[in-house]
Amino acid sequence: MRQSKKPEIIIKKIFSIWVFFLIFIIMIQYPLIAKSTAETETTPLDNHWVESLMFGIGSSMDASYGDIDGDGNGEIVCASGGDLKVYNPNSDEVVTIEEGEIWARSVVCADFDLDGIDEFVFTHDDTGTRIFDYVSGSWEKVYLDSNNNWELDTGDIDNDGILEIIGDNTMYRFNGTEWNSEFAPWGIDANPLKCSDIDHDGNSEVITFEYNEDSIFIYSFNGTDWNRESLGIIDEESLYCDFCCYDLDGDDYEEIIFSANGSIFLSQNLYGVWENSPIWETNKEDYPSSSNIYIRQINVGKIFNSDTNYIVIKTSKGSSESKIYLLEEEYDGNWSPTIIGEYDDGVGTGSLLLEDIDNDQELEIISTGASSSIFDFDPDVYEGGPGFSIGLPTYQIVLIVIGGIIFLGLLIGGIFLLYKKLIK
Repeated sequence: MRQSKKPEIIIKKIFSIWVFFLIFIIMIQYPLIAKSTAETETTPLDNHWVESLMFGIGSSMDASYGDIDGDGNGEIVCASGGDLKVYNPNSDEVVTIEEGEIWARSVVCADFDLDGIDEFVFTHDDTGTRIFDYVSGSWEKVYLDSNNNWELDTGDIDNDGILEIIGDNTMYRFNGTEWNSEFAPWGIDANPLKCSDIDHDGNSEVITFEYNEDSIFIYSFNGTDWNRESLGIIDEESLYCDFCCYDLDGDDYEEIIFSANGSIFLSQNLYGVWENSPIWETNKEDYPSSSNIYIRQINVGKIFNSDTNYIVIKTSKGSSESKIYLLEEEYDGNWSPTIIGEYDDGVGTGSLLLEDIDNDQELEIISTGASSSIFDFDPDVYEGGPGFSIGLPTYQIVLIVIGGIIFLGLLIGGIFLLYKKLIK
């Protein structure tokens, strides 16, 4: 009797389907898995936050973000150790602009000449303050003066549409053709220093913490003179203070959110008087080995393109045991903390920026210090604690599991049919 070839045909069809499915899965998954494994600097953290180390930057005292080459994408300019470096977050490329700047202090990016490309200003102890402008494919350096400013920021203090460079020692104004410098009335005790249009009248105010008086001061320019207003004594024993200005309650008037050692305070202008109230305190249980906790850096923003405000802070115990917190504003006025980064070094120093790097309408967190990283929220990343994650998005895991189940089913079915054929 002639033997039927039906089992053999079935086995060949099953094998063909299995090979086709395997090739399909590989085509979809290989680029994604290769990308995930190649980016070994990326670590999924708790609550879907992903930390990407900025390799090549190293230690950085200060950083600023701007489109400094006119390509439509922002770069991160860092006063990095002994060098001035530019980090491109889209390509991971690092360009060294200046080398050997041992005491690089501060850097800030802004479009001062209104040409659509941001310039960046850099200050250093020995060589003074300089501005770099992108011209014909390279950065040209303009020497401003020999004054070294510990702090730099930008603001339009006279409402003329042109930003000024504000330092703790010197101010610089651009008249369209050249830069002119003048003495800054707040002096070298102003650290930190920020510029913001607090009352939204078109003129930027200069806000400083002056440690010799343990107070935050607001300087406003009326066209000829500077007015000085105090927020009162912050903390007579405050070793570290940082602050930022942000309209938390949507009243078109910015509040000042500041830190004093391990606590955060909110300062509001109520009927012409600034009143300070505590809104959050660091949990000392997060630092079981020390009671001296300092909030080194603070920033505020609507990270997820919603109405919810977030405060991002960096804390440290001295120069070690640093943490990065994300505080979410709740309906009852309280702030709910989440630790998104923990370190054994002094990463609490440096800078803390909130910028939309990848143009997804959400803000990423840029942190520089003893190490430099970018934190991005990714809902598809497998949720696990620091040091525990397979590092793949959830949909990739689902596809792999489904593929594995189908593969095993086809393999078992093929083996079963083959076995039936052989015993006949």
